[in-house]
Amino acid sequence: MEKFAMITFPDSGLKSVQKSRFLERLPKKATTLYKYMIGPQPIDTILDRKSMVELGKIYNIPTLHYNGENFIFERRERQLSLLIKSLKDNDIGILSAPFIHDIFSAREISTLNKNGIYVLDTNHYHILTLYTCMPELIKILGRQLPYIEVGIWRADTELGKAWVHMLSPYINKMTIGGESLDELYTLASKILRGTGLSCQVTTDPSHCMNKKDLLINTEYMPGMEHRGEIDILSYPLDIQKANKALKGLSFYSGNLELPCDAKVNISLNPWEHLALSNSLLYILNGSYRELVLNRTLDKRTFNKFIRIIKKHKLRPRGVANGYEIVSYDRFRMIYYKNSSSSKKVG
Repeated sequence: MEKFAMITFPDSGLKSVQKSRFLERLPKKATTLYKYMIGPQPIDTILDRKSMVELGKIYNIPTLHYNGENFIFERRERQLSLLIKSLKDNDIGILSAPFIHDIFSAREISTLNKNGIYVLDTNHYHILTLYTCMPELIKILGRQLPYIEVGIWRADTELGKAWVHMLSPYINKMTIGGESLDELYTLASKILRGTGLSCQVTTDPSHCMNKKDLLINTEYMPGMEHRGEIDILSYPLDIQKANKALKGLSFYSGNLELPCDAKVNISLNPWEHLALSNSLLYILNGSYRELVLNRTLDKRTFNKFIRIIKKHKLRPRGVANGYEIVSYDRFRMIYYKNSSSSKKVG
């Protein structure tokens, strides 16, 4: 079984210092200089708790910083060289991280690939799990469904169509939007025949998104964030888009049980937890690996993913936004907290 390495969310080497009593005792300037010299370091080993087999390692890059908006990667050429050497020394062939395409450029990813290291993105996992966790949210919204207005933007894509097919049996009011009227009207006809739901069709993003109770957005559009009471951000995220996913009930990922009982000795933030879950599933499940490598997001892919998690009994646990993983119980509490709304009957 191939091992993986996961890079922590940028923290300017804080985790590296915390793992070393020697570094903690040094003056700040000396610590900074030493961190820049030693390069990326493994700060934890991930084990299967039952077999105690090593699954991977968690790395920290001391010259990788986050300024609240973007990542800053100092002395990147040297750090990349040291990282590749360390990964090879530890017999690691898969590298993951939250927002890994914001850490490494396309050229650097090519360099990693040429050195036998596959770069695993988390965006595919975010969207697959988001779709998988939606049925439980529908159950929570149960008594609200007759009143809920849904907008699905870019329903003329395979990803958008998958969302329409999932939600249409439960919804009375749905607007589907996109760029191709022919595709949209064809889809609307299928939904009408299959469920009796008559969808509104539009090519205007504002008409599709504004004042919706539930908005499924499958394509990022600047200035159109947070148009729904519940926003499902079903598109690839980078760190800048993620910074805007902090408001209210905006969710960019689902959250599943880990595919094994992994022993991890450091605390992980939500981004790191999801990257770890994605990495474990990738190395432990060949069917999931095929889905990721295929890089297709459509109804058939989602159904395959649902079969995978059912087979391995990986229960959906909730959804994730920009700063926390939200359990289903917490979602229910947040959603129904505003009891003044005349719509909310649950």
